[in-house]
Amino acid sequence: MKRKYITYCIYSLLSLLLFGCAQINPLQGGEKDAFAPRIDSAGTYPQNGQTNFAGNEIVIKFEEYIALNNPNENIIITPQLKNKPDISSKNKTLKIVFNDTLQENTTYTISFNHAIADITEKNDSIFQYVFSTGDYIDSLILSGTVVDAFTNKPSEGYLVGLYNANSEYQYDSIPFKERPIYIAQSNRTGNFTMNYLKEGSYIIFAVEDQNRNLKLEPLERRAFSLIDRIKIDTTNDSVELRAFEPDVNESKLIDTKFKSPGRLEFIFNNTPEQFEVTSDLMEINQEDSGETDSLVYWLARNAEGRMEFIVNVNGEVDTLKPLLSGVPKIKNETGLVLTNNLIGSNLLPNEQFTLISPEPYQDIIEQGIHFMDKDSVEMDPVEFKIENLRSLVFDTLAVNVKFLKIDSLAITSTFSNSVLKQQWLTINLLQADYFGSLILNLDTVFNQPTYVELLNDKNVLVATKKMTQQMVFTELIPGKYQIRLIFDDNNDGEWTTGSLKEKRLPERVIYNRELIDIKSRWEKEVDWIIEN
Repeated sequence: MKRKYITYCIYSLLSLLLFGCAQINPLQGGEKDAFAPRIDSAGTYPQNGQTNFAGNEIVIKFEEYIALNNPNENIIITPQLKNKPDISSKNKTLKIVFNDTLQENTTYTISFNHAIADITEKNDSIFQYVFSTGDYIDSLILSGTVVDAFTNKPSEGYLVGLYNANSEYQYDSIPFKERPIYIAQSNRTGNFTMNYLKEGSYIIFAVEDQNRNLKLEPLERRAFSLIDRIKIDTTNDSVELRAFEPDVNESKLIDTKFKSPGRLEFIFNNTPEQFEVTSDLMEINQEDSGETDSLVYWLARNAEGRMEFIVNVNGEVDTLKPLLSGVPKIKNETGLVLTNNLIGSNLLPNEQFTLISPEPYQDIIEQGIHFMDKDSVEMDPVEFKIENLRSLVFDTLAVNVKFLKIDSLAITSTFSNSVLKQQWLTINLLQADYFGSLILNLDTVFNQPTYVELLNDKNVLVATKKMTQQMVFTELIPGKYQIRLIFDDNNDGEWTTGSLKEKRLPERVIYNRELIDIKSRWEKEVDWIIEN
C-alpha cells in the first residue's frame, strides 16, 4: 500500500492573532443564552498570539461567569511541561500559573477541549490560545491519520505525540517513559492535526491512553512509524499510523462481569493457558462462548448474596468477589424467550434445527414439543440433545415439517424460569441447491505469502483460502459478502499484530470495499485488481 503524501502550507500569521472560538451552539428558542463564553481581550494577558512573553501566569478574561470542566484532562498545553500548572477560575476569569520556567524562543499552545463553560446554560467551546516566548509564532503543521491496523477503520480518540528525537531512552521505551512535547488527538475520522510546531526532527507515536496520563501502558493499543525521525519543516508529509493491540505473552484478567440470574464472564488481555473458577457454594459450568479471551460460566442455581470465587489463572490462585449486579431482591417469575437458528423461517441445508435459551436448560418435557405438517397434523417426536448448556439440538427433521408448537412450561432453565406462553414457529426446510457460490480472480502477484478471507454482512469470517490466481467459495448463504487479503509476512497462516520492541509493524490487510451480492442458486465471478 503506497503512502500518500500531502504538502501543507504555512498558516498566515494573521490567523494566529484572531480571538474567534470554535463555538458549540445548541439551537434554542427565546432569549436563552446559546453561546459559549467569549474572551474579553481587555482583561486578558498575554493577548492571544502575543510574542516575547516573559511571565509565569496566564489570565484569560471572559464576557460572562464561567466554570471549569475537568481542567487537568480538558486543558492541554504544548510543548508539554514537566510540572502541572495551577489552573483556577473565579467569576469571569481563568488563571493558569506555571510551575516551570518556560523555554526560550518557544511557541506555546493551550488547547481548551470543552473545558470552559458558562455557569448558567453550560455552553462550552473548543478553542486554542497561543503565545510565544520568542519574537515569532511557530507556524508549522503536521497532519495525519490513525487507523486500525486490522480493519483499516478510523481510530478515534488516540493521543498522537511528537517526542524528543534525542531521547536518552531506547526507542521502544520512549512512550512508556516520556511525555510527548507536542500532542494532538485523532477525531472520529481518525484524522489529527498539530499546529504551531517548531522546525526540527521528532519521533512520533500514537497511544490509546485510557488513563489519560500521556504515557503508554503495557496493555494499551499503540502505533508508530518505521521512520525513526519525522522532520517538521515547510514540506511536511501526511503520516498514516496503524494502531494495534500489543501481543502480550502474560495473560491477565482484565474484567469480570456478572449478569443475573447466574452468568459470569471473565475477560482477558489474551488467551490464558490455564483457567479454572470454582465456588464452595455451588457447581459452576462453562459455556463455549466462541471467544478465547472471553470465558463464560454459569452458576448451577441462583446467586446467593455476596459470593466468592476461587480463580486459577496460569497457576496463580486468587479469591474473586465480583459485584453481583442485577440480582432482584424479590424473585419474580421470568419467562424464557427462546431463539433459534432459522433465517427468517428457513432452515439451511445440512443444519440441525436448534432452540437457544438465554439460560442453561434444566427440564424439558418431550410431550410439550410438537412438530406438525402443513395441515397442522402432529408428526412423530424428534429426538434432541442439549449442547453447550443453552442449545437444544434436534435430529434431522422430516421433509414435510412446517410448524413447531412449544407448550407453556414445557421447558425450564436451571434458574427455574420457564416458557410461560405457548409458542409457535414456522419452519421451511431449504433444499441442497439453495446456496450460491463465488469465483474470485486475482491477477496480482505478491512477493510474500498471502491469504484471502471471506466475510459475511455481519463481519463474521466465513472462509479462508491461501491466495491463488483463482479461488472458488461454495455453499454460501445468499447475501452480501466482503473480501480481505492478509499479507502473511511470517507465514504462520494468521494475522500477526505489531511489536514496538521489535520495531515490527502489524501485517498489512487490504479490503475489497465493494460488497459482493451472492444469490441463491447462482455462481458469481469477480475480478479483484489490487495495486501493490
